[in-house]
Amino acid sequence: MNETPPQEESLTDEFRDLAKNLVTILQTAWDRPERRKLQDELETGLTELSSTIKREAKAAVESPAGQRIRSDIEGMGEKVRSGQVEAKVHDELVGALKTLNAELKKAATHLSSPPAEQDEKPAQQQEIPTENTGAGNPDEGG
Repeated sequence: MNETPPQEESLTDEFRDLAKNLVTILQTAWDRPERRKLQDELETGLTELSSTIKREAKAAVESPAGQRIRSDIEGMGEKVRSGQVEAKVHDELVGALKTLNAELKKAATHLSSPPAEQDEKPAQQQEIPTENTGAGNPDEGG
């Protein structure tokens, strides 16, 4: 008997797609000539990220503010269990994962195209778009 709510299946599908896209983009990057430099940068960056997260998490948990937050979070457990917060978090997480997966697919496609094709595209098309659409760009008079 499968009693998994449809929301969890959708979230699971998005995480599965995220994993596939990460594998694709990493494999594509691995096959490029610049792989060794990229590998070194990834290893160094992930090591530093891990150390920083561990250090800051420990400091946050041990701080008075961290203790207060932990207490507040435990008190909010009932609100989260009501389902309203859970549904909103679920929807936003699925949306964020869809956006991330779409961008990873674009990047993988870009990386897997032959260098000649990449050089022929205008510079504007080679850039991965960001959500900040020119706000504060001096060229646009803003």
